[in-house]
Amino acid sequence: MRLVLGIIHTIILQMHYHQRFPVEFRCELNFLRKRDERDNITDSNLYDVDIGNCHNSVGSEKSFWVNVMFGVQITLVLLIKSELLYLVYKVCMTGKHFITDSEFCERYLLRMKKTVLIYRTQILEQTKFEEALIEINTGEPGQRVEKQEVDDIYVDVIIHSGRVIHHFEKAKRHENLNVHLRIPENSVIGKHADFFDDSILKVLVVGRPGIGKSLLCTMLLRESLRGQLLQEFTSVFLFRFRQLNSELTTKMTLEHFLKKADLKSGDVDLQYIVNNASKVLIIFDGFDEFHAHDSCLIEAENCAGNDVSNEIPVSAFLVKLLQNKLLPGAKIVLTTRPNVVETAGIWKLFCGNNCNGRELEILGFTPDKVHSYVKTYCGGDSAKAETMWQQIHSNINLRYLCYIPVTCKIVCILLDHHMKNENTCQESTTNSFTRLTEVYQQALEIFLSNHYRGKEQTKRKSTDSCTFSETLQKPLAELGEVAYKGLEDGRLIFEEDEVSCLDSCGLLHCMPRHSSGKKNFLELFQRPPSQYCFIHLTIQEFLSAKYLIDEKVETHDLETFIKAKAEDANWHVVIQFIAGLLQRSHPLYNEVTEVIEDILIESLMTEPLPGSTEGCNAILMLTCLYELNDDEVAKRIASAFTSHGHFAEKGVELRCCSMTPIDCAAVVYFLNHFETDLEWSLDLKSNSNLDDTGCLELAKMVQCGGPAKLNISRCGVSDQGLRNLVEAAAMKDCRLTELDIGGNADVTDQGLSYLSDALKSEDCKLRVLDLHGIVLTDNKLTVLCEALHHPNCKLNEIRISLGVLAYADSHPHERHAFQQLRQALTHESCCLTVLCLWNSQITDEGLAMLCEILIHENCKVNDLNLIKTRVKVQGISSLCQALVHQDCKLTKLNLEEIEVTDECVKSICDMVQNTNFKLNLLNLRNNKFTRQGAAQIRQACAVNDCVLHI
Repeated sequence: MRLVLGIIHTIILQMHYHQRFPVEFRCELNFLRKRDERDNITDSNLYDVDIGNCHNSVGSEKSFWVNVMFGVQITLVLLIKSELLYLVYKVCMTGKHFITDSEFCERYLLRMKKTVLIYRTQILEQTKFEEALIEINTGEPGQRVEKQEVDDIYVDVIIHSGRVIHHFEKAKRHENLNVHLRIPENSVIGKHADFFDDSILKVLVVGRPGIGKSLLCTMLLRESLRGQLLQEFTSVFLFRFRQLNSELTTKMTLEHFLKKADLKSGDVDLQYIVNNASKVLIIFDGFDEFHAHDSCLIEAENCAGNDVSNEIPVSAFLVKLLQNKLLPGAKIVLTTRPNVVETAGIWKLFCGNNCNGRELEILGFTPDKVHSYVKTYCGGDSAKAETMWQQIHSNINLRYLCYIPVTCKIVCILLDHHMKNENTCQESTTNSFTRLTEVYQQALEIFLSNHYRGKEQTKRKSTDSCTFSETLQKPLAELGEVAYKGLEDGRLIFEEDEVSCLDSCGLLHCMPRHSSGKKNFLELFQRPPSQYCFIHLTIQEFLSAKYLIDEKVETHDLETFIKAKAEDANWHVVIQFIAGLLQRSHPLYNEVTEVIEDILIESLMTEPLPGSTEGCNAILMLTCLYELNDDEVAKRIASAFTSHGHFAEKGVELRCCSMTPIDCAAVVYFLNHFETDLEWSLDLKSNSNLDDTGCLELAKMVQCGGPAKLNISRCGVSDQGLRNLVEAAAMKDCRLTELDIGGNADVTDQGLSYLSDALKSEDCKLRVLDLHGIVLTDNKLTVLCEALHHPNCKLNEIRISLGVLAYADSHPHERHAFQQLRQALTHESCCLTVLCLWNSQITDEGLAMLCEILIHENCKVNDLNLIKTRVKVQGISSLCQALVHQDCKLTKLNLEEIEVTDECVKSICDMVQNTNFKLNLLNLRNNKFTRQGAAQIRQACAVNDCVLHI
């Protein structure tokens, strides 16, 4: 309007007003005639008329100001037009709408806007901090725990459009463990602003206990007040059903009902709200907590009339709002647990025909979002966040349990409390992992005390208690029986009649119903029964373990159960929880510990084979011992195991056991109870999940003694893990003399630099080092060779692969490699006597350089292993000539599987028959000799003392 009036005024000013102030113009001039008596002069002829040029002295000044006003008008028109274009752009980008004149007057002229802003500021302040689940005991009197702001701690949960049906697979525990994290593609709601559109007025948000429904309501409220949703809402109300339960029998008007909201964006002006219903957002949180949820539809039908002045019950208001009979066009959000959705019939008001609604399900956190939550929980303390994340990430059971946001928060609280008890975050990194049973027991009690719908529900006050309250004992016992029978039958889904009266505990998830096929006439009018599953598989396993401990006392059958189920991986976590829950005072404590001892020693004394269960049984029993946390029992079992001859010969072998870092903590706990004067070896080869966190646990043991030999080849170790380990190996009390880290492809130049620094340490006792399978770049070999000829380096055997370093017969890289080896091996301080170049690709030039090293007077190598090395005929000829050189000190040569043929037979026979031939062991197995060629070599070796393998 301002733009149109401005344009019209400018046009009129230019066309008409400007013409009334001319500066130069033609005008008529009247001159008085001279009167003569003879003339007959009338009044009309009294003046003479003449046309002349006239000048307006003030016209130019007025014309100037008119032009100025014209310019001002043009400027105003352009500004108004720019403002209009900007507002149109903002409306298109944000989805907001222009306000009407009446709204403008109400907000600004009548100063209602100031009142609304005050209300909104107060609500944002009231909802600024997250509600504390428990009080943390800091150990310092008077010290208060800082509250965390919702905006800082909130991490978006995964929200699925519609309901998700989980498919549980039988006998596949590892797949069922993360079944709740299988998110359907192309169905995830990205932002809260996407909840509504032009056709969606009502949103039903379904989620299991602790999944984040209430926090979602709080964030929706805050985002709407800050204008972060696509639509601008002038009135926002948040109702919590637990507060409305006190008003069940009270009848009230709509205005009175809206005033009952826990949080509202302003004064309740009913007429304004009715006139602007499309800009009203009403959030109802916790429908499952509403005592009248199963009768609200009936009560609404009994309340005739839809006038806002009618007095009706609270439940009727909910239904009439959802039916658009009150405040038609208002946006409504309702959250609930799944078990009451179809029972109350409320689902039809959202997803029925022509109801303008939708159903969403909160699925929780993915592992990436769990990591994000841990970071936000720890704030700016990156060291604590990394430590806490390693505790969660390294334990697959704990990691997948944290998909429930409340459980994730509880776990973070407990881990934080555990680390604070260790005084500082830095010191906590050197302590053992928190035991799984301890975390689950405390987390479960906190969860139940906050989400159990029992009549005697009480809040958990601190993290110190480790036992369930009497209020929770009965429902836990009943749930434990259901959980155990389900696992025994291979069932993870339960019918409604099996869990009747238990669905309010918060540990069960009501699954969406689906049709089972054809129905008879009566079934068409019956509600299909609900199906339930536990919110997580490990919760079912924990409750089963608790049930077994309580129930198997009378039958004295707990140890029999452990023996029978130890071979079944589906029961391993249950057995682990049994060990963790078992107390010294339990009647079967001694029997259970004896079973653990028998199975553990038997498994450790059986050589592990790929695919066998012996290694897994050993890990299971070691984990049980760790959860049991009884040093006397651990020392007794350690003494019994080390007294066997198998231990003296083989040490501890745990290869190919799929060991995780938390398993490694359990292994270290057991090994730390060995006698300090024992010399033993530890073989953890091919445990690819061990990674750097597991190395940290091993480093704690190594720096205080530990094994003399350690094999962690193919264990997923990178630079940080290697650093922790070799720094421990450089400690004074470390006894490590042999280390195998081959096959860990993630070790970079930096990792080899850490290793080189450790080898130069005076306290490092390493004699044997295996690096085969690690990519040896020029930089890696340079730092390694620098260590080999350092005065403090004590290595006398090294195993490397030059095939990768040689870059597929790239001569410059190969030449650099042998130059570095020459510099190290011919140095007078180098102690190396055994050189293994397994699976290398060496050209004739490279082998010639190796021969030059072998015949150097300072070279001490007497054992050369070239197994699976690709060597040509010319290279074999050069090697044979070097071996008979007077300065060559080789006494053992391994040329197994190098694909040499009869072309090399003459060179080998000449070498063996030479008087300078010093070899006492020659291995030529698995080559391409003919029978005749092999016979010639045998005949040549028969005349000396050389042992031949061909």
